[in-house]
Amino acid sequence: QAHATEGQTLNAVVFDAIIQQWHVGPSASHAMLLLTLLLEGGVLLVAANSIFIFAPSLLGHMASDSWLPHQFRNLSSKLVRHNGILFVGVCAVLILTWTKGKVDVLLVLFSINVFLSLALTKLGLCRHWWRTRNGSTAWPIRFSLAMTAFGITAGILVVTLVEKFTVGGWVTVCLTAFVISLCVTIKRHYRWVTER
Repeated sequence: QAHATEGQTLNAVVFDAIIQQWHVGPSASHAMLLLTLLLEGGVLLVAANSIFIFAPSLLGHMASDSWLPHQFRNLSSKLVRHNGILFVGVCAVLILTWTKGKVDVLLVLFSINVFLSLALTKLGLCRHWWRTRNGSTAWPIRFSLAMTAFGITAGILVVTLVEKFTVGGWVTVCLTAFVISLCVTIKRHYRWVTER
């Protein structure tokens, strides 16, 4: 029965309602709610900053495979990370400016791309376990787990796309398609240069 409350996030309202069911007293429930929200904020802080840890390495690997400009891989490790962090920071500022910081659009952009990444990763695992099935006796279990995970993440992706298509989902599809086409164009350019 959570409803929007002035001055509170929906998570605060939901967790407060859950904690009130425990009948622990006002000061204990307030402390528990505060602890829950602090832990939630900590998780979000780590998640928001993890992009600065993993993105430079990912960009470097993509550049090594010619999906991105080679400048992301050709310099020393410190400078590659520096370029990656600057790139991610500039992209974040551009997205915030473009969406005018509207959380509903940013959340749809984030969730669709997260579940697209997760679904593709699980599909890659399915492909891996199918290809290596002759070398392992445990492959049916691993393949089944990967297939189940793919089904769940792909299902969430489809539901999110359908439910949020008019509220920013179409923008996400266009933006993601643009980034993919940009990477394909870069890959084709490097292939063309190699052939020459």
